[in-house]
Amino acid sequence: MMQNVAPTRSLTRIASQLLLLAFVLVSIGVFIGTLGVLLLLIPFSAPNTNAYGVQRAFATLSLIFGAGVAVVGLGFALRALTRRTDNDLAYKTGKFLLDVFDERYTFIRNINRPKLGYIDAVLVGPPGVLVFRIVNTPGEFLNEGAGWVKRNAQGQSVLWRVSPTKEAIKDVESVRSFLQEGYGLSVDVYAVVLFTTSPEVSKVDKRQPVVPVAHLTTLLDALKTNYLAKERLHPKDVTHISSLLMGE
Repeated sequence: MMQNVAPTRSLTRIASQLLLLAFVLVSIGVFIGTLGVLLLLIPFSAPNTNAYGVQRAFATLSLIFGAGVAVVGLGFALRALTRRTDNDLAYKTGKFLLDVFDERYTFIRNINRPKLGYIDAVLVGPPGVLVFRIVNTPGEFLNEGAGWVKRNAQGQSVLWRVSPTKEAIKDVESVRSFLQEGYGLSVDVYAVVLFTTSPEVSKVDKRQPVVPVAHLTTLLDALKTNYLAKERLHPKDVTHISSLLMGE
């Protein structure tokens, strides 16, 4: 049975690092701000002198700078506390794929690392690496090349504000660069735009798509001529790449 995992240890470690950084920044900001308050309250020279004006200006700048540093620190703390430890759509996808792929494959959900950015999910197996851009938006769509059009409530075809195809291509480039530049691994990386909704709920008219588009029930057919066409990785490479993407 395929492994269906999320890099929770990596995400927890990153969150801890962000909280530590947040603590340091807030502490520095509070210290600088406190120094500014003291300089405002305790004059070291007589009023109406140049030295007194310089002190007041320095105190004001210290307050502003200290507050800014503290706010940045709080921003890092908020980011650490709100990082998602899993992706519901990726979890649903992985659960579906458990009976599709065997133990040679590893499905990694919710990758979120500085050198990779955020990626919905990645499947690593003998054919190589497959990046998933997962969508659950209902409606009627037209995918031509890398462009997407969606039919609105008035029945008009309008440009979709996001292109899952372009996002998938960006993810492929990130994974390929991560493995090549970071570890010297030249690996075949593929992508798929996957709708977790049914074909009746999300109707997609595909015209020469740059990236394969599929629903859960049609995924294998969509991958037969590219990702699943042949085996390209040794089992040891599959394990190694999976560990790298997991951050272990």
